[in-house]
Amino acid sequence: MRLFVRYGTALEAHQQNLALVLGNGPARLLVKDNDGLLTSPDRLLAEGVAVPDFTDERMLTDDPHALADVFVTITLHLAAAAVAFCALPPARARLLVRDTLGEALAEYGDDPMARLLRARTLGAARLVGKSMVVAGTLVDKARTGARDVNKFYGTSGPNYLRHLPAAIQNMTMRRIP
Repeated sequence: MRLFVRYGTALEAHQQNLALVLGNGPARLLVKDNDGLLTSPDRLLAEGVAVPDFTDERMLTDDPHALADVFVTITLHLAAAAVAFCALPPARARLLVRDTLGEALAEYGDDPMARLLRARTLGAARLVGKSMVVAGTLVDKARTGARDVNKFYGTSGPNYLRHLPAAIQNMTMRRIP
C-alpha cells in the first residue's frame, strides 16, 4: 500500500514475479520480472526518490488510473484474492480481502491516491481486469487502446468485494479471528 499511495508505484506483485528474501536483517523483496512495474515520476520525485532510467518508458506514467489498474488487477486479484479464495470459503475470503484492504487504506486517510484506490476497489461497482485476449488479437491497437499485449486493462466484472450471491448473503457472516 505504501508503494502505491506514497510513491505511485504498482508492482506486478504476484507469485511468479516476486519473492520474499528472508535471512539476516529485515525481509527484502526480490523482483524477478523487471518489466512488471508501473511508477509515477512525479510521485517518486515528490518523495525525494530519483526516477529510474528505464529503457522501457511504458513503465512510467503519472496517470493514477493506470497505476490503479495494475494494483487492482495484479495485487488485489492475483496476490490477495486468489490466495484467499483458494484457502477460505468465499464469504470469509471476501471479508478478509475487503477488510484488510480497507484497514491498509485507512492508514492513508484522505490522501488522493488512497481515495482513488478506495473508489476503484471498495466503492466500485465493477473491478478492472487484464484484457489480454482482445489485446493479443490483430485488432488495431488504436481501436483497443492497448499499448502492450500484456499490459491492457479493461473493466471486466462485478466487484466481488461489494456484491455477494444471494445464497451467501443469507449466510451468517462473522469476522475472521
